[in-house]
Amino acid sequence: MRNIFFAIIFLLIPVLLVSETEPLYNTSVSSVYLFQYSRGVEASMDNYFVRELAKINYLNPYRTSYGLEYNIEIAITEISEKKLEIISRFTPIKMFGELAYRNFDIASLFVPELYGFTLIINQNSGETINWTSEDLLKGEQVKSILELPESADFNNTSFEIINIRFSYNEKSVARFNRVMNEIHEYLANLELINFSLSKAENIEPENDDALFENHFSIYDLEVFQAYLDTIKFHTDLVVPLDYEEEWQLGKRTLNSNLRRLRTQLTRRLELIDFRLDGEDYHRAAERIIEIQIGYVEEMGRVIHFHEPVYMRFAEFFKDDTDWRQMFLAVARQFSMIDTSILQNKLIAELVRNYIARSDEYYIHEQYNESLLLLTSADVVCRINAEIDCNLEIFNRMAKSKFGIYDSYLSIAQSAMSAGNPDLARRYLGQAADYQKANSGLILVAGAVNDLLEKLAWQYFEEGRSAVRLAKWDIASAYLVAAKEIYNSLNKHYFNEVIEHELSKIEK
Repeated sequence: MRNIFFAIIFLLIPVLLVSETEPLYNTSVSSVYLFQYSRGVEASMDNYFVRELAKINYLNPYRTSYGLEYNIEIAITEISEKKLEIISRFTPIKMFGELAYRNFDIASLFVPELYGFTLIINQNSGETINWTSEDLLKGEQVKSILELPESADFNNTSFEIINIRFSYNEKSVARFNRVMNEIHEYLANLELINFSLSKAENIEPENDDALFENHFSIYDLEVFQAYLDTIKFHTDLVVPLDYEEEWQLGKRTLNSNLRRLRTQLTRRLELIDFRLDGEDYHRAAERIIEIQIGYVEEMGRVIHFHEPVYMRFAEFFKDDTDWRQMFLAVARQFSMIDTSILQNKLIAELVRNYIARSDEYYIHEQYNESLLLLTSADVVCRINAEIDCNLEIFNRMAKSKFGIYDSYLSIAQSAMSAGNPDLARRYLGQAADYQKANSGLILVAGAVNDLLEKLAWQYFEEGRSAVRLAKWDIASAYLVAAKEIYNSLNKHYFNEVIEHELSKIEK
């Protein structure tokens, strides 16, 4: 990577590094370092965050850069004959550049954890000694030992510090990913606050014909509200003021609306002789399904990073605990109904409706929606052992899972035909992951592997063509992709011919 230094200043002033004896040399280097990613340069931890910054903000990585203002203190002491102790400390001062995402200031995530430099010792004899440090940790005073050759002579010796470098480690990547995940979670929940407020406006808690089903609409929002109260974000996440104000106002408004809705529903039930019939159970089951599908449809309008938060509420019944929590609220609100009758009838109606609606989605090849409803049906079915529905649900879940798997393969094939191997590789990766997660059902990955082998050949052919046209970046990316795929399939016999093509690329 080509790294540019601006106005490097070597200040021969006392530094705050601790040394037991008078140093031979000490300096404080204050300068600016530019992180960028140039064409033909191998992707590495040195340029990792340039590429990530470009990715999250939809920028060209070759035109993306950011800078670091820093100070490095270095002291060199002779600790014994022919042995030097080099003490250094790197202090980041400021990051600069467009280091933001969705109005979140993320500059602190780009502070490098590692630094290094090269020391040149110019001897009176005219000979030089070059020593390059290991990757050193920021913030700490680091001691390094340099063993000198027998010919080393310190009379009239001068020292130079060159090639100061900065890089990142897995700790940097983990912190970046954690904070970015929290940003996406925050923004997704902010969207859901507004979505919940719009849903609350459409609930009619005093409509006698919809009291039972409206309870579930209110309950859904109460679950979300309770979840908001449990969220804790890491101290690294500094939320923009306008987001935080919107969050707090939305939370207060939702809380006020829910208290009003629950109170009105309760009072209405106290004023009438409430009874439930089959149609009430049917509409309640349909309302629950509408709530779940509503999250899925809303999820389609947001960026994919927010999908896990939406799915948390779309699933509704993830396990028995979700059912018990839901039914406890139902039994408390409708205490005038025998709980055993209430539970059995609600379960039976839910299972019927889940199966019917999942079949509709399956027919229209909406396999994810079908599987979502069947997963909830499976949880509900297991609550009442008297209902014989497990096998029926299992068979439908298997068909939906195969449908999802086949859709990944179909998209990958279409992408290959359209000359988009990167998209094909992404969907084949998803198909492979899905097969592994459902290996008890989809026993072998033969279909994925067959397409991967065809894709590897497509990468190779297009990479070789790019070499002929001197499109070096494309050639390198495609040939490396071909090699990676072949190696993942344990087909190493193509390595030699791929390496031969790679050797033609001009750096």
